[in-house]
Amino acid sequence: MEVKSVPCTERSVPFELLEEMKTENLGGTGGSGNSCGSNSSGSSSGTNTASKMSTEDMPTTMGKQQQKKSWAELREDVRNLRRKLWTLGFRLPHSFTFRKMAGKTRIYFMASPPNSRDNSIFAVDVPHTMQGVSRFSQQPLVKFPWIQILASGFPGGIPHTKAELLMMERKRMTPTGIADYEFHEPTAKFVFTASSSLYQCVDDVAVTEYPLSPTEIRTPETTGARMNATICPDNSNLIAFVNDGDIWVVNCFSGDEKRLTFARTNDVNIEEDPVSAGLPSYIIQEEFNRFEGFWWQPASRDKSNLSDANVYRLMYEEVDESSVNLVSLLTLPGREPEKYRFPTPGTANATSTLRFVQFELDMRQTIQNIHNFDLMYSIPQIFPWAEYVVRAGWVPEGTHVWTQLLDRQQQRLELIIFPFTLTNINITDNAEIVSGNGDNCTAENGLPTAPVYVVYAERTDVWINVHDILAFLPCDDPKMIMFLWASEESGHRHLYLIKSEMRPAIESSWPTARHPPLYLSPKVHMKCALTSGDWEVMNSAIAVRYNVGLIFLMGLKDSPIERHLYVVSTNQPGEIRRLTTPGHSYTAYFNEECSLVILTYSSVKDPPVCIIHRVHYTDSSIHGVTLEPLSYLAEPPNVDPSFSFPDIYCYQNEYGDDLYAMVYKPFDFDPKKKYPTILNVYGGPEVQLVYNSFRGVGQLWLYLLASQGYCVVSVDSRGSHHRGVQFESHIRRRMGTVELNDQVEVLEWLAKRDQFIDLTRVGIYGWSYGGYLSLMGLIHFPKLFKVCVAGAPVTSWELYDSGYTERYMDLPQNNPVGYKEGSVLTYAHQFPDEVGRLLLVHGMSDENVHFVHTAELLNALVRWGKPYQLQLYPCERHSLRRLDASEHYETVLLSFLQQQLL
Repeated sequence: MEVKSVPCTERSVPFELLEEMKTENLGGTGGSGNSCGSNSSGSSSGTNTASKMSTEDMPTTMGKQQQKKSWAELREDVRNLRRKLWTLGFRLPHSFTFRKMAGKTRIYFMASPPNSRDNSIFAVDVPHTMQGVSRFSQQPLVKFPWIQILASGFPGGIPHTKAELLMMERKRMTPTGIADYEFHEPTAKFVFTASSSLYQCVDDVAVTEYPLSPTEIRTPETTGARMNATICPDNSNLIAFVNDGDIWVVNCFSGDEKRLTFARTNDVNIEEDPVSAGLPSYIIQEEFNRFEGFWWQPASRDKSNLSDANVYRLMYEEVDESSVNLVSLLTLPGREPEKYRFPTPGTANATSTLRFVQFELDMRQTIQNIHNFDLMYSIPQIFPWAEYVVRAGWVPEGTHVWTQLLDRQQQRLELIIFPFTLTNINITDNAEIVSGNGDNCTAENGLPTAPVYVVYAERTDVWINVHDILAFLPCDDPKMIMFLWASEESGHRHLYLIKSEMRPAIESSWPTARHPPLYLSPKVHMKCALTSGDWEVMNSAIAVRYNVGLIFLMGLKDSPIERHLYVVSTNQPGEIRRLTTPGHSYTAYFNEECSLVILTYSSVKDPPVCIIHRVHYTDSSIHGVTLEPLSYLAEPPNVDPSFSFPDIYCYQNEYGDDLYAMVYKPFDFDPKKKYPTILNVYGGPEVQLVYNSFRGVGQLWLYLLASQGYCVVSVDSRGSHHRGVQFESHIRRRMGTVELNDQVEVLEWLAKRDQFIDLTRVGIYGWSYGGYLSLMGLIHFPKLFKVCVAGAPVTSWELYDSGYTERYMDLPQNNPVGYKEGSVLTYAHQFPDEVGRLLLVHGMSDENVHFVHTAELLNALVRWGKPYQLQLYPCERHSLRRLDASEHYETVLLSFLQQQLL
């Protein structure tokens, strides 16, 4: 055994920008190089070159005598490639916000200043009357000058607190500088966190000189991280944030700071203080992608009542983790042990409840009269089947709150509406509940106010993929509620317009009953499918131009590997029009009026470009929409001609499924040679590796391997993302036992049709779920895979978290065979006996796939006398975020592979 370890250092410069797919989680057709066909066709050039070769043209083995590089040479190669890739998209704008001004719209966004890697805030101004360029014109676009809003050198790069680092892990963020920002359009105020403190600046109309110098929002009553700072919609002086497990609010005008919730007892010991407010549990963050835990009441609520004018309210989530497993991560001497609440399959999850807090401002802007409220009946009382509060918020009018509830097996989801009136909630003060049983609960009109309405429900025998597509629309009937919703009930996620009755989920005698019987089935009056077919609407923000009934969405209608912008009309359901050009994948960001849209697009061979468009409407139909390009936000970068960008292939298996593959050919590729090949595998759910979009720094290792003379292959097998639940459910209850068959089948097909792949020198590589499948690959296909590199691998599903594992594998007591057959530990005796075939990599502070996974595997390998190499990173978590650790690991990877494959 060879054990290598990189010591902790003080250097903590996060580097990689993770791409939009969740690669680190267990958390028209066309285009250059693309072809799609059956297993008898599908090269990037559209022809089968292998069939045309003569005997003397057949590929020859390459690299058997290739001179191996030293450690120093490999490390320098890593650094050089990083520098080259950094120029291809790092300054790409993101996090857009629109602000209407006199004669123009100002667009704010985040990017990096020249010659810097620190995120900052910039803006461009778009004149309202500017004429753009015809979409069919070859005339070059102009480029609006960037306005740097924040001054350079702002102290955002100081190391983050543990709480902030963990949140960045959950969000897959690795920025230096400013991580994100809050913006209040009416006052043009920015609020953001830097160096664990809150800062603000105002882009007032009187400002003539930029950049601005932010000022710190003093919060002397709190210490440590101020999490999820959020501006009150109708008073930008009020900023709410989470500190040490409770919600606080500060008034920037008066300097007054108050604690709003009292969930914590201020005992820093998590064993004794398991209740918190304002932040969701680990499972909700990691597996359901909800990171906020409190929500301001909207400014649109009726404030005609003067007594309510200075009253402010938030809904918040209170989380109790007292029954959740307590785990401790390995730490080095001199470091405090890290302890977490981490539910494993079949064990207790955190419990949640929704509550409210209300406070007032007096004449001196002092925060006073703080009261907490409970719902009349708690969610567990009314919905005992509900395990997860996966989404929540206020309806736009601020008169109701809504939530989405999901059961433990994730096969039942319901959309619930709670009326917000002080007559149907129990008052608490400083977390001490005031008794209330629902008596005399009547609204102002004298009618009973029901505690809850169920307006929509879904059930499935597979699993429900939680999404963020929900938009409440105006409805003339006060007894009805209308909303846009997405569902996979047809087999693919599609968009629906739904109108449901606000039917009280309760009997008529409920005001006098302490525990009234409930009617909890929704009454849907209209359900209109706006889209349909064997393709998926993407889980991304939709834009609605309600006055003409037009809805803009991102989807995969033309190709499962290209993401395009489409428009559909509520007046013409089912008729869909693509607005973007085939050959690239897009993201779209609209302003509120849907009059401007920012399109960012790229392909596997074209780095990202970002262009501002004006949206024109000649009529109210989908054919009346045109996009007018106005200006570049990011122009096409220059590409190093030595780069070898990937080709996309399509293989059809015997069941008629199209399986897509991406192939990175070596730099200086020679079709007459055979090359060692790396199968870059993920293979699990929620991820799509193969799609027509540029892979930048986030996929550095793929270019790195190609630059060293390797062919790199990625395959989306059955079970991967964006192909519908039927395709995805191939792995249901049997993860780790079926994915590799597709991977190997496509790899062997590629080697047969394009004979530059040397099947005698194949390695398998992956991280997280990919590390898990890499181990399974070496176990079940030892003759094909000569080496295996497994990073942060799951080795037993009984050790991973409940939310993810139970979704795909069911509870352990319901599927003991699946858990056993899907465990790497079951097959430890089948690992090869040859030295140098297995490299395990793990961060010892990994709070997602705990190091215990690798430790259990090491125990099994030792027990069976199997050789292995181990690379540890004591200070790293699930992702290697420090620049020094990333460079070291990439050098280790190249050094290990060249010993066996070159």
